[in-house]
Amino acid sequence: MVQRVGLVIGLFLSIFVGYRLMDYLWFDNINLNEGEERVITIPTGSTYDEVLEILRKEELLKNYFGFQIVAVLKKYPDLVRSGKYTISPG
Repeated sequence: MVQRVGLVIGLFLSIFVGYRLMDYLWFDNINLNEGEERVITIPTGSTYDEVLEILRKEELLKNYFGFQIVAVLKKYPDLVRSGKYTISPG
């Protein structure tokens, strides 16, 4: 009986963690309405932390933690590129 309860709890936690991970990686993370666009400028020599600060000031992300997970997986902290970027949902 105790093993079954532990199995059910473990299964529930696995589904919950899996859903949250999927939410971080695949669901829309842009805090703009459909059809809305915003242009941001990343100055030459900007660091990853400075890019995060730009995104925070512009309130562009719904989930900063999820953005950071994806950024690390894509090695973005080492590949920051300056320029003007048009941000839109989707």
